[in-house]
Amino acid sequence: MVEHLNALVNLVNRRSRVQSSPRALRTGGEKMEVVLKIKSENLSKVKDLLLKDEIVNRASMTFKEGKGFDVDGYVCYISGTDERCQRALEIVKIEDEEGNVTEFAEEVESSKAEEIIKKIKEEEDKAIEGFGSFLG
Repeated sequence: MVEHLNALVNLVNRRSRVQSSPRALRTGGEKMEVVLKIKSENLSKVKDLLLKDEIVNRASMTFKEGKGFDVDGYVCYISGTDERCQRALEIVKIEDEEGNVTEFAEEVESSKAEEIIKKIKEEEDKAIEGFGSFLG
């Protein structure tokens, strides 16, 4: 019960921080939203990279299976400051000594990202409503 209550509080806090269009947030605004597409075999590596980074781990992150969004693998919705989101985009790409870059996740293109963000926020709203009726 406490675990569910903490999840709800985090969800409400996250929702109150960012309430505008993702593309508007990419054009110099202080807050930003990003959606990453992750292959199934890279999910644990990407989670590890994002959650262990001191800058990125302060952003709000939601990992979901891609099936519901017509995406192979998984998606990661990141909401936070421009610095945190840009850092997330950087650290999912690792360069070796020879200069070869391995990309463990890629940013979803704009219109698809907006669609995914909308669906995730709708799911969160439904969860909040359901939990509210449970408590009320």
